[in-house]
Amino acid sequence: MLSNDQLYDLIHSTSDMEIKRIASSLEMALNDWPKLNLSEPEELINELNKVVSGKLIYDKLKKYLEQLNPSTDAIGWAWKTESLISVLEMFDTKDPQKKEDLVSIIDLLTGKIE
Repeated sequence: MLSNDQLYDLIHSTSDMEIKRIASSLEMALNDWPKLNLSEPEELINELNKVVSGKLIYDKLKKYLEQLNPSTDAIGWAWKTESLISVLEMFDTKDPQKKEDLVSIIDLLTGKIE
């Protein structure tokens, strides 16, 4: 899976604006998730798998986002919200079904490394 160093290089070297947008959203999601020293995309996937069952598809992630409650998670709520918004932005806006899963999107980025 894509490493944090590869993600950084991809953001700063690609001329493909769609890939740059997706990679930048992933970087923001990593930075915002409320776990100390979370730096690798695989770690974010592991964190999301703890709270969302099954494949990490758009609908499931959005449902989890909508269920977040500041009164039960006062410290992490805002950070999780920001991170999940960035994750949701990674999904193809041209595909109204949004059936692709997050791991496949990250694998797409991995395939774009030069």
